[in-house]
Amino acid sequence: MNQIDETIVLSWFEKLCAIPHGSGNTAGISQFCVDFATERGLAVCRDEAGNVIIRKDATNDSKEPVILQAHLDMVCEKLPDKEFDFTKDSLVLLREGDMLTADGTTLGADNGIAVAMILTILDAKDIVHPPIEAVFTVDEEIGMLGADALDCSVLSGKRLLNLDSDEEGTLIAGCAGGIRVDCKKKIGQVPCDGILTTIIAEGMLGGHSGVEIHKERANANCVLIRFLNQLKLPFSIVSLCGGERDNVIASNATAEILIHPDFTEELSKEVIRFSELLKSEYAVSDPDICLRVVFGTQCAKKVFAETKQMLAFLNALPGGVQNRNVALEMVETSLNMGVLSCKDGELHAGFAVRSAIASRLDMVCEKIKSLCTLAGIEYSSTGRYPAWEYRKDSFLRDTCVKAYQRVYGEEPKVETIHAGLECGLFYERIPGLDAISFGPALYDIHSPQERVSISSVGRTWNLLLKILEDL
Repeated sequence: MNQIDETIVLSWFEKLCAIPHGSGNTAGISQFCVDFATERGLAVCRDEAGNVIIRKDATNDSKEPVILQAHLDMVCEKLPDKEFDFTKDSLVLLREGDMLTADGTTLGADNGIAVAMILTILDAKDIVHPPIEAVFTVDEEIGMLGADALDCSVLSGKRLLNLDSDEEGTLIAGCAGGIRVDCKKKIGQVPCDGILTTIIAEGMLGGHSGVEIHKERANANCVLIRFLNQLKLPFSIVSLCGGERDNVIASNATAEILIHPDFTEELSKEVIRFSELLKSEYAVSDPDICLRVVFGTQCAKKVFAETKQMLAFLNALPGGVQNRNVALEMVETSLNMGVLSCKDGELHAGFAVRSAIASRLDMVCEKIKSLCTLAGIEYSSTGRYPAWEYRKDSFLRDTCVKAYQRVYGEEPKVETIHAGLECGLFYERIPGLDAISFGPALYDIHSPQERVSISSVGRTWNLLLKILEDL
């Protein structure tokens, strides 16, 4: 067994963090991987989507290739007051005890740590492993677009190790399918004047809509809509804004409204009352939840002509957990309004819908579509990806379990998850594919609080090496 430890993995991760690589902006990190392979004389190809495949010969006698797979893109979220441009700025890494985090932004350990592990293996000369097909996909976080575009016929491996998991001690053997849904409408605007007032919903933890949805965390978009919909005072909407990614539980949302000066005091009291109500309801899941109001000056603005109808539609949309799998005690079907935008005459609500059962995925989509039909809203869906079914018999799963037992001295959890993984697309397109997903302990992914346990990276790295040695 080689002597490479997690410090080498983390050094590669730091190099990746210096390259902007948000979803839709992966050309730089994709080129980095191509250059990496070329410099080491490894076979490499990149497709039109930007996916990169690097091949390395075996260092043992094994003839059966293993596919090592990770995605290159990261979710770009930052604290509201953080000055940061994800298109050109490098991430600033901070170490806090055993935790590695970023300064006011997402860390991108999802899935940068996995990319770093694979690069470390490709770079090393003394790691025991079978033939490797390293597959780096792009734009996973915005609908698995890279994996969907990948020509899987160029892969010869039937065993896939996906390293896009965030719970140490768990081997993932199945996942939900999903789809992105968008609701849009052009809405007329009319001139109006009043006190320009900003209502802010903030302090919520947010997080990954597949991983944290069962924690009943508040969605700032839904909180803001709920408040405005129940508000009895006359007002007009200038704009609504909350969230940037459909698969992120929105932690902040803002409404700009115009209100008559006679009602500002009453609005202040209503915001305080509703904020206290929220603190009571979300005392456990979001203890810092807050609703506050900021009054500006008297001015004239264009406002939406259909305030009540628009809010009624948004308030009627379903959200959160819809069905649970009673036998497995896990979420089966859910949806998340990750994006809310209402400005310049257009309403837009974007959802991530997930389910382990295709018919229930369709059921939720039909509910949204029906509401859109009633409200005269344009409905569309994109980026559908299949569920990854649990295999009754799996050589790879058995190998991983045995390796885990040797590294940790205990049994791992083996389960299916509600979050979507690219394994579903590979499973659908590679007949007979045997796949497992695992990874180190990540926390609050898809949020500025994202962090990774350094010691967990070390243990997971050792597990990966043991699995490769046994294949």
